[in-house]
Amino acid sequence: MATKTEYFDQTKPQQETDLLKVRGVAEVDYAVRMFKSLPIAKTRDGRFAACSVLGLDDATLAGAPRNLIMGDWQDLWNPQSVVVDEAGYRLLYPGEEIRLGRSLELNDRVVSIVGISDALPAFTTFLLIHARYTEALNFQGRQRQQLSFVLARPRAGVSPDVLAEIITRETGLMALTKSKFQWACVSYYGNCAS
Repeated sequence: MATKTEYFDQTKPQQETDLLKVRGVAEVDYAVRMFKSLPIAKTRDGRFAACSVLGLDDATLAGAPRNLIMGDWQDLWNPQSVVVDEAGYRLLYPGEEIRLGRSLELNDRVVSIVGISDALPAFTTFLLIHARYTEALNFQGRQRQQLSFVLARPRAGVSPDVLAEIITRETGLMALTKSKFQWACVSYYGNCAS
């Protein structure tokens, strides 16, 4: 991620070559792209809300929610499909029974809800939507650079902490373990509140 990133909702688009830099680190088992955007989701009856969209690697869906209240995360491979978190669904459809197949509009693109995730509530009140990377790019206005984050897994015998240090040293990008990034986000919001 960009070296000055302080928390998850703060993204600076990266060059696609940054993914190749991370993949070029010998200690990396695999690395995939992730896109993050904040578009507006609208229902057919006119309700709308800001949402946080995570665009997942098309080939692997790395980062897709595996524990769903309803639906199957693998349905994200279907065209125009999204998974929405339960709290976000209830915000868009208050008092209504949860059901799959409803349509949402994101930047003039109509998508179908194929799953409801049990994602933990975030610090912000944004809906959380998961989609394939190539789908998610269409939910936000295009920029010259689109890549938000690179997700990487260490090779066997390499710890996540060591891999993060190596990626930072060899690529010049900021690399944090999942835990350290989570705590950086908590710290950011904690500092904002004080």
